[in-house]
Amino acid sequence: MWATSAYQSEFTVPYEASVPVPAPAPRTPADPARAGVQEIPARRGALLTRVAILGSLAVILWANAILHAATASTSYARSTVVLWVLLAAFQTVVAGLLLLIAIPVLRNPVIARFTPYGWELPSARMAGPWTAVREIRIRPLNVRRSSSVNAALAGYRMVALIVDHPDGYLARLSPVRRALVRRTMNKYGSPVVIVASPRRTIPLVDLVQLLQRYSDAPVTWN
Repeated sequence: MWATSAYQSEFTVPYEASVPVPAPAPRTPADPARAGVQEIPARRGALLTRVAILGSLAVILWANAILHAATASTSYARSTVVLWVLLAAFQTVVAGLLLLIAIPVLRNPVIARFTPYGWELPSARMAGPWTAVREIRIRPLNVRRSSSVNAALAGYRMVALIVDHPDGYLARLSPVRRALVRRTMNKYGSPVVIVASPRRTIPLVDLVQLLQRYSDAPVTWN
């Protein structure tokens, strides 16, 4: 027969009770030889569209600046021409930087290549062995923009391979690309960064599972 205390209801869960929590699934050891060669292809269509839009906008701004310069007759009109020239120059620099980044991707439409011997980022001209990877770090895309832009980029994640001697990977890059990659390294802790996106590159879970086939480095989520 059940015996209940005067201070304990028969519906009270005993203090000693515990809820069983399932243990996490064991991680399969990496086997690079069995994983073979895997590539993450780049989607050139969206990149070409961005370059075309920014380039067209720069052309429109320069045409507008030339038109205002041809019809300017007062000091106020000349100051307006200067404003248009500054806007056109800024847009040209932005389009040029995007084109500089896009040219390697357009030549070799592969974001990342994984082989039994190591990883490779063809567009960034960086490669290294799996033995030098110490951590796989997942971080959100770090941008300082409006809330609408951040909402559009909410599905993007940066997967950084924390490697030994990261500065050595920058020595082989051009000065402009070295400056861009150094900013990436300061943000995410490594120059070796792969963007994960379901629509643009590869879903995050698929990318992490793919990396775990080649490396036993711990995965850090944020």
